[in-house]
Amino acid sequence: MSDQRQYAVLALPPPGSYRNSILSDALAVGDLNEYLQGLQQSVAHTAMIKRLDEGAREAIRTERRQAVTRTAQTAILADSITRLSGRLDAFEARRDEEKRQRQEAEEKADAAARAKRIQSALDDLHQNTGDLSPLPPKDPNASLTDDQQGVATRQEPDIKNLAHPPIEKHPQPLAVQLNEA
Repeated sequence: MSDQRQYAVLALPPPGSYRNSILSDALAVGDLNEYLQGLQQSVAHTAMIKRLDEGAREAIRTERRQAVTRTAQTAILADSITRLSGRLDAFEARRDEEKRQRQEAEEKADAAARAKRIQSALDDLHQNTGDLSPLPPKDPNASLTDDQQGVATRQEPDIKNLAHPPIEKHPQPLAVQLNEA
């Protein structure tokens, strides 16, 4: 046991000698509300209120520090998301550029293959297959006939044998000028 004296609050027993002995040694006697009112004015009560107030102030300080920390962490998270978004955009741009370059290379390869096929087909057309014989070399001193120059000779029809004689055509004027008065 310690050297400090201890106290107890207890309900009074029914009237009798035991009750009287308790009342003779009691520090306070009365209704519980009156008794607790006296406790609220004690030094221990005041110290307890101070401790509770200090705890409430510390809780407020802790809440403020946590709010500042949450704000800082939110800013860090937002910056991280922004950097990650930038990296993702750069990755997508790089991937799209590589895809575009691949498509261009495929298109060039397809165009080259197509040109090669066309050239091969043209080469096949120009090869002597034996079906046609080459033209003889042109003699620069030889004169060409009308047939060779592509001019067809026109033969006049025999008018006597026709049932209807041909209608004579007169040249039509190309333009008409009107004199205005």
